[in-house]
Order: sequence, then C-alpha cells, then structure tokens
Amino acid sequence: MWLYLLLERRMRIKWGIEIHRRAKIGGGFRIDHYGGIFIGWTVQMGENCTVYHDVTFAQVFSGPRKGEPTLGNNVTVYPGAKLVGRITLGNNVVVGPNVVLTRDVPDDAIVQVGLPVVIRTAGLKSESSPPEQRIE
Repeated sequence: MWLYLLLERRMRIKWGIEIHRRAKIGGGFRIDHYGGIFIGWTVQMGENCTVYHDVTFAQVFSGPRKGEPTLGNNVTVYPGAKLVGRITLGNNVVVGPNVVLTRDVPDDAIVQVGLPVVIRTAGLKSESSPPEQRIE
C-alpha cells in the first residue's frame, strides 16, 4: 500500500495526473499530452480509450446523475473536456475539445462544441443509420 501511495503522489505532482486506484480501466488505455487529468474512483472505461490533457471525469454527489462516467470501448476524449455525473458513452465515441458533457452518448458518435452541442453519427450513412441528433 505504501508503494502505491508513493507512486500515486509522484504521478500527481510530476505529471498532473490523478487516477484513483479503484477506477476500472480496460486494456490499451492511453494518455496523450499528460497534465491536468483526473479520473475518480467509480469511473469505468472499456478497452482502447485515449484521454488527452486537462480532462476531468467529474463526480456528481446528488440527484439523478449521482456518480461518475462510464465509457465504452474505443473512446477518445480530447483536451479540456469535462464528463460530468453518471453518464454512459457508447463504443467508438469521440468527445471533442472543451466539451462539457452531461448526457449519455450512443455508440459511434462524435460530440463537439457548438451552440447547441451537436451529436452526430460517425461514419458512412446507410438507409438503416439513425438520423443526426441535436441536443439543446
């Protein structure tokens, strides 16, 4: 336990990264551009997730979104993004820079900053693809 605490402290001070030991993170996790990253104790991430600098997985302490985010497989979270409360991001999701996300995101989606925030389906559209969704 003392070794974990020593390494955790070093990681927090030297690189500005805090990952709680109880966070559940799948294989292939990658941090690009370290610094200012906080991953709390109830965060869950699938396989092959990438997180850039200044990303926070924020906990909500009361209400319907009480808790922290859950990420599917192959999720990329770009710099400055804040994922707030008990939300679920599907597989193959991209969260753009400086997005403050407080809602669930379906599979194969891109979330980007805009007024309002726009969520659209990634990839080629087919006749069976769902239409674009706007969240206001």
